[in-house]
Amino acid sequence: MKLIDLYKYIYHFLLKIYPQSEAQSMSHLLFQHHTGHAVIDAISKHYNILIEPKLEKIDADLEKLAQHVPIQYITKKAEFYHSLLQIDENVFIPRPETEGLVDWIVKSEAKVENLIDICCGSGCISVSLAKMKMAKKITAIDISLHAVAATEKNAQLNNVQITVYQADIFSSKIETMLSQPLSLIVSNPPYVRQSEKIFMQPNVLDYEPFEAIFVDDRQPLKFYKKIAQIGQNHLSENGKIYFEINEVFATEIVDILHNMNYKNIEIKSDFYGKDRYVRANFK
Repeated sequence: MKLIDLYKYIYHFLLKIYPQSEAQSMSHLLFQHHTGHAVIDAISKHYNILIEPKLEKIDADLEKLAQHVPIQYITKKAEFYHSLLQIDENVFIPRPETEGLVDWIVKSEAKVENLIDICCGSGCISVSLAKMKMAKKITAIDISLHAVAATEKNAQLNNVQITVYQADIFSSKIETMLSQPLSLIVSNPPYVRQSEKIFMQPNVLDYEPFEAIFVDDRQPLKFYKKIAQIGQNHLSENGKIYFEINEVFATEIVDILHNMNYKNIEIKSDFYGKDRYVRANFK
């Protein structure tokens, strides 16, 4: 089988299940995962190369995709803001929206003394900021041991130094862990209300970790309140806090920060035009 024929085999299978753009994107990723070649190579310089693909493994992965298993959990990889991350089903898949949060920080901030990523998940934010040399010291925290392990692994894979802790930010122990002044806090905490599950796709609901995505409808802003409180206690003079948010709560989050004496509060939209990010100064 020629490389190009293998790509067509994968693509036409997925085209029966997904919209064209998704089928094409997944086909590129799965093709490269199994062959080590980018699709552009198959189309151009390696067009006539003959291979003996392990079709049983490819078919098994195609069947997983037919069941809406996320492609990132199949390849065990995710690209994020110039970094390649290793992930599995125990951590939330990094989203393009979160790249927007990282980009806002990179384009707005000079190098700071120390930075903390709260609810770090795969480590996508902290690893990316470390690669961009945005802080002398970077710390990442998550309640999930799987997230801690993933962040440590991704820091190693991307050759950056990050101190990673497993901790519940609602525990009193968090205060003793954060004794030194912080220059910058960044967080993409769980923010989708459980009542919003009806709008979610099967690949999210059936396979991604529930606790990394959803919050109780009765306390949808509890992470933002707690992290803002941590900022009150530990941010240095003119230290900043950056959040990724649920767009329906932008006004409420601004009010929380205002009532906790933050200043210069700003809302920024994502590439869909939705209120997706908030930043503020403390003191």
